Amino acid sequence: MNINTKTAAITSEWAANELKNFDDNVYADKRKEGKTVPMFLEELKAKAGDPSPYFGLSQFQTEMLRKEMRKNGAEVPLTAVEELMVEAGIKVAGAFTDKCQKFFVHSDTQVLFPAVVSQIAGASMIKNSLVGDYVFREQVLSSNRYEKIQMQDTAQDRRLNEVSKMQDLPETTIKVAERAIQLGKYGRYLRMPVQDIQDASVNALATFIDRIGMQLGVDQTNLLAYRLINGDGNSDTSAGTTVESATSGSISFADLISFSRGAPSPYKIDRFMGRKAQVNSWISRAYDGQTTSIGNDIFNTFPTPDEWDESTITSDILIGVDTRYAVEMLSRGGMETNEGDLIRQTAKELAMHVMYEFAINDNQAVVLFDGTHS
Repeated sequence: MNINTKTAAITSEWAANELKNFDDNVYADKRKEGKTVPMFLEELKAKAGDPSPYFGLSQFQTEMLRKEMRKNGAEVPLTAVEELMVEAGIKVAGAFTDKCQKFFVHSDTQVLFPAVVSQIAGASMIKNSLVGDYVFREQVLSSNRYEKIQMQDTAQDRRLNEVSKMQDLPETTIKVAERAIQLGKYGRYLRMPVQDIQDASVNALATFIDRIGMQLGVDQTNLLAYRLINGDGNSDTSAGTTVESATSGSISFADLISFSRGAPSPYKIDRFMGRKAQVNSWISRAYDGQTTSIGNDIFNTFPTPDEWDESTITSDILIGVDTRYAVEMLSRGGMETNEGDLIRQTAKELAMHVMYEFAINDNQAVVLFDGTHS
């Protein structure tokens, strides 16, 4: 169904020619190519000679980059979608935003409304998630199934041994894992008829979207924690090492050192997560250790703690990760909405969902600390 029955608001050469041909199938079509509409618009902008730092990035990668820019006090450039909203005269950020109905005045802004909703929800999910601090890579898939490749190796298997002229090189086996990883679908309906959506300001709508995005970020982190502890369903993917406290029910300074150095060489635990009480005990003991000569020397080399007070992590466990190697995220590129219904203005609710999973790349880069044991 082509929706181009209204005048256009966007005249940028890099976007106008494409947008006039957009219809309500464009989101699904791009998804089959393993990309989102915002990713596609960044490509168009780059081809026109005006690339932004978001070119080639998924929604997750874009929001992580923007988060880092804000943290460093740097100016955060607009995304391609945001640039087009400015050009169309639609205010989507700040204290006084326009009503959503302004999107539906023109065909080209109407077709971009789902992308704006997706960007708001995706940003909320990421700011309430620990995933960006723990995964070393995101793979954007064009399907919901991932055939994982595993190396059956040890350090000895990886070593490049010296061989004589007539000797064969040593072999390391690479094979498809026994279990393909299926992406899960997580989402919510926001019961809000399209007319109500149109009458609401972007800020008002964003308030509700933010709440859904926040919970998705919590759920995403819970799944990450579960996979780090239990693996991704394939053999040799649950945590590679478990360090027990010297005395069950307490954490000593020596325990901190054992946990922080618990991964085999050359892995280095640089971040860990756990329930609030356990993390607080860890931090308290770490500061106590500064009163000793050894504490003064190594305190700053301890991994960064993250408080995650969810039942996915039991009260006696800490999850330590070498974030360079341990886990990668698999996704479909970003938050998805009921795009066709929104564009055609037939939606009875605003539906949002995201598809993702986590694959353990190297379980030797994951160390558990067990503070209560028999």
